[in-house]
Amino acid sequence: MADKILVLKNGHMRQLGTPDEIYNSPADTFVAGFVGAPKMNFITCNYQTDSLGRSTVAPMGVPFESLYPKGRSAAWRAGESFVLGVRPEAIIVGPLGEFKGRIKEVEFLGDRRVATMFFADNEITFYTDSKSFKPGADINFNLKKDNLHFFDAETGRRLGL
Repeated sequence: MADKILVLKNGHMRQLGTPDEIYNSPADTFVAGFVGAPKMNFITCNYQTDSLGRSTVAPMGVPFESLYPKGRSAAWRAGESFVLGVRPEAIIVGPLGEFKGRIKEVEFLGDRRVATMFFADNEITFYTDSKSFKPGADINFNLKKDNLHFFDAETGRRLGL
């Protein structure tokens, strides 16, 4: 692996950085989806506010604060769309999970398993050690807030939050 990596698309530079920067702070959805196996999951979301001024994220149906790490600020407007990027290792399965998904498939890779679930009209890939997941099974999970990525829904560029 090199000290620096240059990610190109159609001959145009998308990002230049260390392997850590490319993986953990991708410049856009192209870089985020290109680096990593399995690739980053993407969920198109919409920021909404209710009549009491509480913020929620559709289609996930959760308060925006449940996705957004403390200490970071953002100026969102009701109706504004964004793409949430979630790496497979940022998904934690457990009975007290805030979100619910349904297992599509589980692939055995020798030292671990990669599972795919349906969630909010998306297929989401994550790592698991569980041998009990079967297609069609419902599961609960949480997201590691500090490992989430926010991208502009129109341009795909990383939002500087």
